Amino acid sequence: MTRALGQHAGQPVRVQLLHQGRGRLLPDEARLLGTRGCCGQVREVVLDGGSGPLMAARTVHASRRLQRHPKLAALGSRALGELLFEHGRPRRLHCEHGLIDRRSPLHRLVRNASAGLRDRRHACRARRTVYRFERQPMLVTEVFLPALVGRSKHAAGKPEVRGLP
Repeated sequence: MTRALGQHAGQPVRVQLLHQGRGRLLPDEARLLGTRGCCGQVREVVLDGGSGPLMAARTVHASRRLQRHPKLAALGSRALGELLFEHGRPRRLHCEHGLIDRRSPLHRLVRNASAGLRDRRHACRARRTVYRFERQPMLVTEVFLPALVGRSKHAAGKPEVRGLP
C-alpha cells in the first residue's frame, strides 16, 4: 500500500509514528484477534505524501510484550509492509471494508492524522486485514484520509478512493 500511495503522490511516502507500545484493544479488534484481553501492542502511523496526510494506519496484536516481536519493535518510522512482505506475500486470515465516521472509536485516529484539515469530519473509507505474523494474528486497519477520498456523484454520496487498489 505504501508503494501505491507513493505512486499516487508522485514521491516517496513518509511514515510518521504516532504511537507504538502497549495500548487498549477495541472490543471488535480483540474479537477479530480471537482474544478476550483488552490490552496488547498498538502501533499508529500516518502516511504523508508530501502535500499532507494520505492514510492513517493502526496495527494491533494481542501480545502484551513487544520484545516478543523484535522486528516489529525495531520498525520505527519504516512502513509495516516492508516487514510483512519481506518473505513473500503474507497470509491473510480475514479482510473487511467499511467507513470510519464520527461515531467510530477509530475516528480519534482520523482526527489526529488530519489535524488542521478542514474536511476531517467526513467519513473515511477503511480496510482492515488480519494477517498471520510470527504464528499469531495481527490486525492492520488502513484509513484513507480526505486527501485521497473524493465525493463521487456516481457513488451515492459514499466516498471513493482515487487511484488506489
